[in-house]
Amino acid sequence: MEDEKAVREIMVNMKCLHIAQCMLQNVQCNLEENVHLVTMLNNLVVPAVRSQEAPIRERGLLCLGLCCLLGKNLAEENLTLLLHCFAKGHPALQAISIQIICDILTTHPTLLSPPPMPTNADQTEIEANPLQKPVHKMFAKALKSPEGDVQLAGCTALCKLMLTNIIKDTDLLKQLVVAYFEPDTQGNAGLRQALSYFLPVYCHSRTENAERMVAVAVSVVHSLANMSEELDEEEEMVGMGVVAAHLVDWTDPRRVIGAAGALGTVTGKEKEVGGEVHLSLAEELLEKVLTPGTSKEEKKIFISMLGKLYISPTRVPARLRTIFDLVNEVFENKIATDATSRNVFTGLQASLSKCITETRAQEGSEKEAGDTVAPTAELNNDDGVTAQLQTELDADATRVEEPDAEGTVMGDDDAPTEVGDGEIDMDMSGLAPDSAIQDLLDSFGDEDDPDLM
Repeated sequence: MEDEKAVREIMVNMKCLHIAQCMLQNVQCNLEENVHLVTMLNNLVVPAVRSQEAPIRERGLLCLGLCCLLGKNLAEENLTLLLHCFAKGHPALQAISIQIICDILTTHPTLLSPPPMPTNADQTEIEANPLQKPVHKMFAKALKSPEGDVQLAGCTALCKLMLTNIIKDTDLLKQLVVAYFEPDTQGNAGLRQALSYFLPVYCHSRTENAERMVAVAVSVVHSLANMSEELDEEEEMVGMGVVAAHLVDWTDPRRVIGAAGALGTVTGKEKEVGGEVHLSLAEELLEKVLTPGTSKEEKKIFISMLGKLYISPTRVPARLRTIFDLVNEVFENKIATDATSRNVFTGLQASLSKCITETRAQEGSEKEAGDTVAPTAELNNDDGVTAQLQTELDADATRVEEPDAEGTVMGDDDAPTEVGDGEIDMDMSGLAPDSAIQDLLDSFGDEDDPDLM
């Protein structure tokens, strides 16, 4: 009898929570200003979250998450509770907690923003948000979970937050790239499908995202190379050549939207910054090749990547010169022992020399153009030029045809000269006498003709 009563109570609570969930999914308002929603939260949702019954607790957590979407203060207060549910809950509760936290951060992205700086504080030291570290730790733990559902939920949630630029952590990005290639995720088709879409879109959507991929590329190759050496006979993994090709493609500046000529038409600063992505990768790879202790297999992978990079002129010739010096150091240390490696470094050196020459030539032409245009540009940009000054400038432009302010006329030596106040002495010696002119006028016809009056 008591068991039937307990089951009936659970069913009633589940039905009430389901009705509340459907209602919360279809309302858009400020929860704190709606007394009915606040009453439902306190009398139905909060007791359900504290329930000992797993189904009621899970449904109550979903309703709590929907309530958090309607109020930022409520979300901030319960984010720690959701992190605790992930840390201590069973796999199903962990997946629900991840999804709720993702939705909350997407709706209220400022929850992970740094706290406001005091007016008298040192601007160089930015205090981290206290919620940032536990959230990053939760995602890192989810990606390493042995449960496929938890791993998939953590991966998809993290991908959404990184695409919206809410989370920018490079360690989590590295973990996603490693999870895409490592053999442990071979059976999780959903995770690999999500990453196969996320990784290229993430890198090609913003130049700063491609730069973050450059920052983790070397460490990704190192981690995956170690995994490939420790594989069991039954395990399979993609070749390191495939990994290197993917990393080069993801960081290709020509594929970044709006930053290179292949997919965008913009010029100027955005294009220049986008074109330096592979320069950064080249610098990272060369430094790793020159680092003592780098294994022969890793050097081979890094050299193959160097041969596929897109090297373009940049506004910072010192950057090209630094990479050029690193290539010279490779030759001096005799690291390129085989013909293939030497060809790669020789081609890279030639590309760098060409880019340095083009950059210097472009700087010289721009400097000459700037010296020529500078006076006009300064005049056009001067807010102090008045209408009167502009009129005088227009008069100067037509001074060849009109007398100047002092009565001087531009012309040859036979031009009339000034003799008095505004009077011009005209040479009349070449004209006919007055009597001849009068006779000519009288001969034109009858004076009564109206056309001649």
